[in-house]
Amino acid sequence: MRLFRRKKQEPTISREQLYAARPVRNPYLKWERKEGGEVVISVPRDRSRKANVLAKLSNLPEYRQVQLDKIGGEGWMYCDGTRTFKDVMEILQERHRLSGRESEISLSLYMRKLMEKKFLALMVLGEKKESL
Repeated sequence: MRLFRRKKQEPTISREQLYAARPVRNPYLKWERKEGGEVVISVPRDRSRKANVLAKLSNLPEYRQVQLDKIGGEGWMYCDGTRTFKDVMEILQERHRLSGRESEISLSLYMRKLMEKKFLALMVLGEKKESL
């Protein structure tokens, strides 16, 4: 047993690649937009054997609900795969009067959390290689 394990390095992308990346919602998640602008995402529960037994014993629901606030819901709506990260950043920057750096940092942290939970993915375009 190793006492000190190396952490897996997360893939890093440049700022230019981030700006050109297109955020995409997970198509397997159900979601709906509420009246006040909030978005509610329904996440299916784990389907492993242990989880099924626990679900029967404790009467767990089939889905758990995650509610995004008004600004988070607005960002969620723009993550449709047609807009780039920079487009979403500029839209939110204009609508909520944020500085460029402030909107970039807050949006990147927000999207990172949604990607960790597998709600979002980033489509990153690779560099084109020159052919001879």
